[in-house]
Amino acid sequence: MLKKMIRMNAWGMTVLLFMTVVPWICPVLAEEAKLDPRIKPNATFMLEFPDLPTTLGKQSAVMQVHIPADYTTDKKYPLFLWLGGAEGNPTIRTDIADPARYICISMPLWLNSKFSRPSWANPIQIFPEDGEIIWSAWKVMLAKLEQIIPNVQMGTGIAGGFSNGAHAIAAFLSDKALSRHFQSYFGACILWEGGIAWTSLDFIGDTPLLFVVGEKSDGDESMAHPKFEIAGKDMYPKIFASGLTMQRSNSTGLS
Repeated sequence: MLKKMIRMNAWGMTVLLFMTVVPWICPVLAEEAKLDPRIKPNATFMLEFPDLPTTLGKQSAVMQVHIPADYTTDKKYPLFLWLGGAEGNPTIRTDIADPARYICISMPLWLNSKFSRPSWANPIQIFPEDGEIIWSAWKVMLAKLEQIIPNVQMGTGIAGGFSNGAHAIAAFLSDKALSRHFQSYFGACILWEGGIAWTSLDFIGDTPLLFVVGEKSDGDESMAHPKFEIAGKDMYPKIFASGLTMQRSNSTGLS
């Protein structure tokens, strides 16, 4: 009789344990099962967007993605976005931000065909007037990214760009609505040899900006950079007049 009671109690404990553990573990297993097969540690792939317009580089719209080497679904990862110069064709950079900590991405650029660029500007140069067109495509791309990678850490990413890519960052931060959308993903920015045309400095907020100008740049790297003057924005004096702070360092040997 005692042995029978022990067997019954053991069976009851097994049932209780099963009822306790299964409801907890099933959602975890289901989450792992529905994860996009491309989302693997250290994987690199492209997301295609055939319904979006042809890019500035006259290519189909794609987002390049690199997954962190230590990726797991139980922690969040910020984004590191890199924007190329000139036509802005996507090129991910895993040599700037730590690819073990960041989901590295790259997206293309677009122009607002209704905006007449100044005569002194390159015909493909990005201006604040292009920001809304670019963001209308980016929001589709970023929504798709969040759909397949549910653990993106919002607001703490880094956005960097060279030349025209840096111009695009300035375009977003020049606009009240666009800066809010942009800063919901990215909390710091790197502007390398670009970001010269601003319509406002009022929406930068607490976003740290790192401006990079090489020793061998086509313009003087002094505080009165001629590119800023020709853009008619007088960028540096406006930064100081607005009460924003700027830290500047000189680097040699950079193009």
